[in-house]
Amino acid sequence: MQNYLIYIPVLGAAGLLLALFLVLGINRLPSGTIAADENAAQSGSLLQAFLSRYYIIATGGALVAFCILGFLYGWSSALCFLVGIGTALLLLHQTIANLQRAENRAAAAGSGGKAVAVLLCAASAVGLLAFSVVFLGCSLLFFCVGTPMALGFFVLGVALPALFYAVAGNFLIPAIKTETRVSEALRPEADSTADPILALLHSGTTVLDLCSSCTAALAGTMIIGALGMAQYGFGGVLLPLLIFAAAVPAYMIILLLIIILRNWGWLKATAVSLSLFALFMLGAALAAIKFLLPGEQMKIFLSFGAGWAATLILLLPWYFTPPGFFNKTRSYHMLISIPVLLLALALAYYTSGFYGIAIAVLAVILFTGIAVFMQTLNPMRDYSRGLIDGTTMENEEPADSEKVYQEIAAERDHYDKPGSCFNICSAVLAAIVLLLAFTQMARMGEIPVLNGVVWLSLAIGGILPYLFSGWMAGEDRSPSEGSGLEGNEIPADEILDDVRDDFLGPDFSYDAYGESLLVLVMATAIPLLMGLLLGKQALTALLIGALVSAALLATLRVREYPGIANLNLLLKFLLIVSLALVIPWIA
Repeated sequence: MQNYLIYIPVLGAAGLLLALFLVLGINRLPSGTIAADENAAQSGSLLQAFLSRYYIIATGGALVAFCILGFLYGWSSALCFLVGIGTALLLLHQTIANLQRAENRAAAAGSGGKAVAVLLCAASAVGLLAFSVVFLGCSLLFFCVGTPMALGFFVLGVALPALFYAVAGNFLIPAIKTETRVSEALRPEADSTADPILALLHSGTTVLDLCSSCTAALAGTMIIGALGMAQYGFGGVLLPLLIFAAAVPAYMIILLLIIILRNWGWLKATAVSLSLFALFMLGAALAAIKFLLPGEQMKIFLSFGAGWAATLILLLPWYFTPPGFFNKTRSYHMLISIPVLLLALALAYYTSGFYGIAIAVLAVILFTGIAVFMQTLNPMRDYSRGLIDGTTMENEEPADSEKVYQEIAAERDHYDKPGSCFNICSAVLAAIVLLLAFTQMARMGEIPVLNGVVWLSLAIGGILPYLFSGWMAGEDRSPSEGSGLEGNEIPADEILDDVRDDFLGPDFSYDAYGESLLVLVMATAIPLLMGLLLGKQALTALLIGALVSAALLATLRVREYPGIANLNLLLKFLLIVSLALVIPWIA
């Protein structure tokens, strides 16, 4: 059996190759120019300068962390961490670069149908790349290292640059808004470019958030399966990999199907493809469970089915209804998601215990590729302005172009609601799996409820999400009065140069990168010190408090809260640090 399963990383490589093929296809298309090109160059260069510094700091920090982890935890674990870092940086670079290229290529495509095809190809490439790379990294490292425990360091490697990027990027938001405001004041005839550039920035955070949840859920399920090997055997470890392996070719087919069926409309094409994917994965999961765990076939399948059904309840209503149908019930997802997911987890626990919960979460996480697809498709509303404002629309009627844009804008808003819900739910569920894996590896018994240290740790954990999310919200860095913005006494280039110097100078570098590194240090130090000084019971209480507090904060303020993705990443990072770095010292 193992002789055949060792080849399942090939499927991840196939998905990666198809994603790269789509990217190359987009690159070969002719590029166009849009009306807001001058402003886009200004804000785009600001983003590129930020990314250049980010990559340098992230690479340098990764090498330092690699040496420290290799000395303390072994070089195989350090190598897993380094591969995770590389995976996160690759996904970030490809997401932003692919969406940037899609802007000009869609504008140059001319007709609305051709432009939509370019946008769908770009989003499909990112979605397929994200899922395939995560699966490929986990499967290769598992078969090379031979134990799922080392995958905790791979998850740590993915989460570390994700959190660093999210926190540092918040300091860039007011910079882009301010520079764009200055440009618009000096050139009123130009169109706004703040939204597209900010969409690029947020797309990177969203993709990293979803991929870290996917990686954490997969690795956590494999760890729980390894700890329950007495009951499930080695099949409990391989089952998550086999289910993910089946999902890769399914994604290859349905994402291409969305592109082929684009003339039906994005909603219909996505709804049909999502339904086919769900049915295929239900059958594939049943086959995988029957093959690896015949003795526990019905119990494990019921656990998977619970998570599968909960996901469809949360997603499908939005794809089978027209845009604007749920406008009067914006809280729909938040009102229904919690009881639906709790019922699913309760059923999973009743049938198969902790492993059942992990499998139910895995069923939810399988839809990550679709979520990444939609979350990268959302910014295409801003890029689609090239369909209206561009100079390459010579053969298009203005009315047709405006109709295309309005359709894109309406569907973007429609898709944003389930996307936000899925981001939060997947992060919370991944955190639950990590917490279960931590308690299993720490050999936790009963936690004394009346213990003062436990209560103190629980309170600290509940405070941490509020403390860090407020800190990570960024600052409003606006130009001072009298800078020339009110009039036009100073040349535009000089004003923009001053703004750029303010935001990219030493002070901004300290704020954006220095404080972000400080957040990472504190997020690493808190669980380490808590576990080493107060023990595993106190650390478990802290993690439970952080999980409940972060979940409630994200749920209640899903639409207006600026740092939801940051909060998701912080919660998972605390649990990953506890699982990978603390367990070897306290277990």
